[in-house]
Amino acid sequence: MLEQLSGLIEAAPPLPVVVLACLGVYLSGVSLYRVYLSPLSPFPGPKLAALTGWYEFYYDIIKDGQFYLKVQKLHEKYGPIIRINPWELHASDPVLFSQIYSSGVKHRIEKYASSQQGLLPKLNRSGSVVKMEDLFTVVSADLVAAFSFDDAVDLTETDELQLTGSIYSALQTVARVLAWLNHFSWVTGLINAIPPTLLLRLAPTVATNNRLYLLVKKQFDSSRAARISTSKSTVTTSDDESTDELLSPDTKLIVHLLNSNLPPHERTPERVCAELLTISMATIFNIPRVMMVTTYHILANPDIKEKLRSELDDLLGPDLDSKQETPVWIKLNKAEYLKACAKEGLRLFFGALRGSARRNLDAPIVYKDWVIPPGTPVGMSAWMLNTDPEVYPDPLAFRPERWLPGNHKSEMDRNFASLGRGSRTCLGIHLVYVFMRDLLVAMFGPGDRPELTLYETEESDVATTVSGLSGLAKRGARGLRVVVEWMSAC
Repeated sequence: MLEQLSGLIEAAPPLPVVVLACLGVYLSGVSLYRVYLSPLSPFPGPKLAALTGWYEFYYDIIKDGQFYLKVQKLHEKYGPIIRINPWELHASDPVLFSQIYSSGVKHRIEKYASSQQGLLPKLNRSGSVVKMEDLFTVVSADLVAAFSFDDAVDLTETDELQLTGSIYSALQTVARVLAWLNHFSWVTGLINAIPPTLLLRLAPTVATNNRLYLLVKKQFDSSRAARISTSKSTVTTSDDESTDELLSPDTKLIVHLLNSNLPPHERTPERVCAELLTISMATIFNIPRVMMVTTYHILANPDIKEKLRSELDDLLGPDLDSKQETPVWIKLNKAEYLKACAKEGLRLFFGALRGSARRNLDAPIVYKDWVIPPGTPVGMSAWMLNTDPEVYPDPLAFRPERWLPGNHKSEMDRNFASLGRGSRTCLGIHLVYVFMRDLLVAMFGPGDRPELTLYETEESDVATTVSGLSGLAKRGARGLRVVVEWMSAC
């Protein structure tokens, strides 16, 4: 018996052959299932995309964030719903946007302060060349600190351009790195396992982001300590007084987070700091991006610049800094061309070129003859929605006139996806518009204001053409640089 068993073992193929054979059978089974047997197999798209996520990886990483353009071509070939990898679908029809990113239906779905005073002092040297991304980053950092913390950090009053500029550059790197992590999520665990001191040596970019985190943590600790001290030295406030505090327009974001009705484990210092850091990073990165796009197009088109200046001069009078009977913000509600410039800038900013997918875990999504199974990730692209030529003629051109009364159509609002919608609406959507309005008035309004001229800047230096965590400019882009000349109102 032992001899027979020994003979069988000797006759058996080598172990590597067995392993390779088993691996071949497994891969064949997975391939067969993904391409022909999966619940997503009826949906059109390249077989290679259905077979493996490396198809998406090639365009997303090797081609440097160009998968959104490939997806657009696939929609042109296959239709409004396509399969872009073994697990995910992508839709192009704007009718589906409200279903995928629903906020009115209870599905389980995964996944102001004026800025003018802070901006103008940094443009105080006539004839100087200014890198506007650094300037916008400073003011953005001041903005997020002003509405988030009790003890706001005024970076415009300190020599912090180098710090905030490095933060902006670091956030660009983070946006690119996160594109990799989208394909290799397990790497996140490895990064978290590396001791912080070692990580700072291995990745200098992390050091800059860590400085931002420490700034947020310092402000959090200061605000929290102040509230604890106040609560110990005063009589306990009533529920009505607490409610009045939360409803006050002067109440900071940190107060809302600490006094929310979230469970205690979601209001820990670590969790609150993480939320504040996310909001800070989003503000410091995205507002400079959208302001660079908008400002470039205004400066590159003298007619648009002149129309904007003319409207602001008529509405605000010759001297914006003088005391006015009607508050400036009320007058600016009538500034249709100003609002149109901001909206058009946001449209061409795009936000995230490829929106994050969402899964409806409770019910299928029905679209024409298609039934998308519950739990299927489905995404849509802000790039495709914002550049639909049937909705926005000459879609890549900066044309504020398209948003003016008489030209504005409801389909334009339906397709506009730069700030998301439904469950994916930007939390600071109103703040973005107010902030853009203030900055544009500071640069192009009446009174003693800077005359800005483009300096060695092309559209490709600011245009959003690379998909990352958010939209990015091409590698090597120089950003928006301008020559500053001060023009007196006299």
